Amino acid sequence: MNISISGGEAFETYLNTQIKVSERAIPVVKRNGAAMQHLAMKYAPVKTGYLKRNITLTHMIGLATFSSQIDGKANYDSYQEYGTRFMAGTPHIRPAFIFQSKTFINEMEGLVKD
Repeated sequence: MNISISGGEAFETYLNTQIKVSERAIPVVKRNGAAMQHLAMKYAPVKTGYLKRNITLTHMIGLATFSSQIDGKANYDSYQEYGTRFMAGTPHIRPAFIFQSKTFINEMEGLVKD
């Protein structure tokens, strides 16, 4: 059985372009993830500092995916973020996401345009 691929040069050029964009996208994802973590820690309500210290950043880089995950590891983080029926929330993750997502989108659009 024979397999032939026509248009190999165009496909190779396409793959090389995608690899270059991917290589430039990883630092953008990492930088914006770190900035979002910093903002979330800045916005977090501080009584003892436990909530602020337990906002973690995890980078996940796969074959074709790049992501940064910001997570509040304190067991009461969701109560602070969203509130309960007895108290209003003090959002810290959502405002950080909303603020940083604008910068992230602009930087990623800049990569795609180049």
